[in-house]
Amino acid sequence: MKTQTVDKLRDIIHTEVPSPHLQMLHKDAFALGCYLHLQGQKVAGRKMCSEVLAALGYDRRKAYFMDLLDGLQGNEVAYADGIWAHSEINELFNPHVHRAA
Repeated sequence: MKTQTVDKLRDIIHTEVPSPHLQMLHKDAFALGCYLHLQGQKVAGRKMCSEVLAALGYDRRKAYFMDLLDGLQGNEVAYADGIWAHSEINELFNPHVHRAA
């Protein structure tokens, strides 16, 4: 199975969620779900990500959303980075990102 990117999810949020504040809430919640998952809280992290997807119409996008959830393991940082959450949320991932000095 090919790992999905969150580009399409970000586009869905920007297109279908009318308020910029609610868009950020969705993106922050998804990124926090990724963070929880990365921290070993697999069930809680997956649940948070799943709830965001459910709020966006899971049944209409079942294949794509299931691929996202199935690809969560090992892609938490990439997913959070790609969803464009608030910088304060993204900074939670800094200890887990290994960048060359």
